[in-house]
Amino acid sequence: AKWCGTTLTITAIVTTVFHVLQMLCLPHLRNLDVSVSLPIGSVTFLSTLANVPENAWDESADKNGSIRSWVVPKGELYDLYLAADGEIEAPESCKGMFSGFRNMSRIHFGNCLRTSMVKNMSHMFSGCSSLKKLDLSSFDTAKVQDMRYMFKGCKSLTTLTRTQLFTTANAKTVGMLDGCPAGKK
Repeated sequence: AKWCGTTLTITAIVTTVFHVLQMLCLPHLRNLDVSVSLPIGSVTFLSTLANVPENAWDESADKNGSIRSWVVPKGELYDLYLAADGEIEAPESCKGMFSGFRNMSRIHFGNCLRTSMVKNMSHMFSGCSSLKKLDLSSFDTAKVQDMRYMFKGCKSLTTLTRTQLFTTANAKTVGMLDGCPAGKK
């Protein structure tokens, strides 16, 4: 399933569902008032559309229902879910996609997010100060050209799991792990 392929932009560090969904190119929220804010506690990518709530939003680039999203309240925070039957193709630019989500303690990609065509991952997780572990073992970064400040300010991130598919050989990496304990290992 192809996600919205437009270039993502980073404007400010904001920890709201509005920001997350806007960064993920979710068109139904583009005209919402920013005052509708819900702090994100976790993001989960799912590889099946089974059990998706009826009120989930269609986030597919083709508007064919192949990618759906929804939020679920969990205490004072909200969990964001994105689902497709199979993989979700990430946009070419993932710049700032999760930037500044200081309440987000978990992102579960599984094998659901295909990153093989991504060129920009700069600031992708910067400011995610509550993340302790991040598993990027499914990330293929061979085509990524920009990873600057990717994990900057992830002050609680002590475990960063990667495989040989996660390479920085072709990318700018200035400040990639600034303020991130996982970079000291």
